[in-house]
Amino acid sequence: MIRVRFAPSPTGTLHLGAARTAVVNWLFARSQDGELVLRIDDTDVERSEAGLVKEIIDDLEWLGIDSDSGPVFQSRLYQPYNSAYAKLKGDEAAYEKEGALWFRVPDEALSFEDLIRGSIEVPPGAVKDFVVRRSDGSPTYNFASAVDDVELNISHVLRGEDHISNTHLQILVIKALGKDPPTYGHLPLMLGPDGAKLSKRHGATSIKEYCDAGFLPEALVNYLAVVSASYGEEEVVAPRGLIEGFSLDRVHSSAARFDSDKLRWLNGQHIRLLTLEDFGERLSVFLDHDPNKAELEALQTSGATLVECAQVASLFKQDFELDGEARKALDAEGATRALAALASKLPASNPSPEEAKKILSEVRKGLKADGIAPKTSMKAIRAALTGCTSGPELHYFLAALDSAEVQRRLAR
Repeated sequence: MIRVRFAPSPTGTLHLGAARTAVVNWLFARSQDGELVLRIDDTDVERSEAGLVKEIIDDLEWLGIDSDSGPVFQSRLYQPYNSAYAKLKGDEAAYEKEGALWFRVPDEALSFEDLIRGSIEVPPGAVKDFVVRRSDGSPTYNFASAVDDVELNISHVLRGEDHISNTHLQILVIKALGKDPPTYGHLPLMLGPDGAKLSKRHGATSIKEYCDAGFLPEALVNYLAVVSASYGEEEVVAPRGLIEGFSLDRVHSSAARFDSDKLRWLNGQHIRLLTLEDFGERLSVFLDHDPNKAELEALQTSGATLVECAQVASLFKQDFELDGEARKALDAEGATRALAALASKLPASNPSPEEAKKILSEVRKGLKADGIAPKTSMKAIRAALTGCTSGPELHYFLAALDSAEVQRRLAR
């Protein structure tokens, strides 16, 4: 059975790079009817924080990354470690020095076949003897990780390329214990737009911050999946489609560059795909009032994030100042005629979105016949109604806003 693991360290919050590793392991496990184990690598006692464990688990749950086993904590697996120490010493694969236990590396070339990168080999002497148990009795990362993978029956280890150098050490430990190592695959790192290692200055905030900023979990998973593996021409893919279309031979071997604009675009697309009821539920945490159906229809097309959609909601409730672009639009030749034309066409009661769309079309065509470009007329109408030149689709906005309020704004 395919059995993979995601093994975050609770020394920091879950960021994009680690979340991407979790997504790839989850997609592989689900696409192969396999299992995903959540293991918390907390043997670095001084730097590990209990509160961060909960935050990591909450973030994974929000993303929809469900595990089949765990969380398993490394710090609670000391019995297998003690047995492994004894075997290594008994077989003279390890020796004591200065209170620590050192692994004896054979003087030979070391290699393994990487699922993503092919054969990876280092010459004899490139890997030196290394510590497996510190002088205080605690296990080192490479030893603990190797033993845990054996104990948890991990078949495949999929992780970032920064772990390639660790792999030779872990394979040595596992083989010395008389076991078969997992199959390894190392993902290229995510880089910033400038080609440097992805960092917070590139917008690579924690998963919690993306949630608070109004991103949808399915959009974030979609983005992390498509920058990791090929899905053909498809870009907007639901979680089920991501699973069905995933295979390891489609995983990219070259580094992906983080594109915040692409992520925002994807998020906007996923917002539009929500049912109106689902959109309303998700948006509600960012609103201070309950919008009606027409208002929700307008808001669903108004922004790339839920926070942006919620900001537009204020246009339904209060007066607003005109921004610079709106003032330009209203100063343009023909702008006043555009507002008057719409005012004359509006019914006394609120039109439906379909009726509003028809009214706007008639206004646009009539003004065009009089020599006023549709871009000029629609920009002016939007500026008068919203105070800016971008936002929700106008026919939704007209349907959602009280008819008397529309007339008041046009007159203003």
